[in-house]
Amino acid sequence: MNALHPQFGPRISGKSVGFSLWAPHQTAVSLVVEGRAPMPMQAAKDGWHRFPTALAAAGTRYQFELSDGLCVPDPASRFQPDDVHGPSEVVDPAGYGNRKLGHPFVRHWRASEGPVSHHRSPLDTSPSWTTLFDQRNRI
Repeated sequence: MNALHPQFGPRISGKSVGFSLWAPHQTAVSLVVEGRAPMPMQAAKDGWHRFPTALAAAGTRYQFELSDGLCVPDPASRFQPDDVHGPSEVVDPAGYGNRKLGHPFVRHWRASEGPVSHHRSPLDTSPSWTTLFDQRNRI
């Protein structure tokens, strides 16, 4: 891992998921996968706690148990299905196969063109304070 590819959040690699949490002031952190006992994570000198496991996959819910017993969600989670205090859920960003034109998350322009805005402001014809004042009830 380096500065260009941060290690935040779960990383799916083959049939396992690597979990990491930066908690430099915690003496021990455990990974709690729903339905399983806490699994101690390996602490590194740089403050990171890591744990790779084949017991998790996309859709798995998990939390981190701190040394005082408090269970917290992953601050780098891509999905919190039960709000910010509930368990996090592993998401596989590569698992979204819908790349067809028309899908709301697909870019519809060439990179050289940039995005196109179809919004038209009432000030497009004569942008002045007078126009703004005259149109204040429309805006």
